[in-house]
Amino acid sequence: MKDHENRKLERYGVRDGAMAVIGKNANVLGQIIDISRGGLSFRYMDNGMIEEKDDLLTILSTDQHFYLVNIPFQTVSDFALVNVPTFSSIIMRRRCVRFRDLDEEQARRLDEFIRKYASEKHWHDTAISGNAASM
Repeated sequence: MKDHENRKLERYGVRDGAMAVIGKNANVLGQIIDISRGGLSFRYMDNGMIEEKDDLLTILSTDQHFYLVNIPFQTVSDFALVNVPTFSSIIMRRRCVRFRDLDEEQARRLDEFIRKYASEKHWHDTAISGNAASM
């Protein structure tokens, strides 16, 4: 059974300009692909740095109108995007995370983010090819 068949919450695509950040030094920083009340996925460049054992992430918009910090999460998957054309040795990856134990304020702010920045419903199957879609 595929991941999306187990999923109970709809995933929504996110317009350009929304970022996920992991680590105090932003060791992992990437563009959010899709989001739901239960988690999100984002693409990022593999910089080869050893990642901090951090279980909190930040969501922010590049227009500086939204940020949500200290979101507890668990990584569900992290894989290289093999179909992404590139002319360098940079490896693009996709990380899928599940939110854990959001407090009431975090849940409210997450709903606000989805209302403001989500675009349309997506499905996991097209995401594997590297297209802008969901997990």
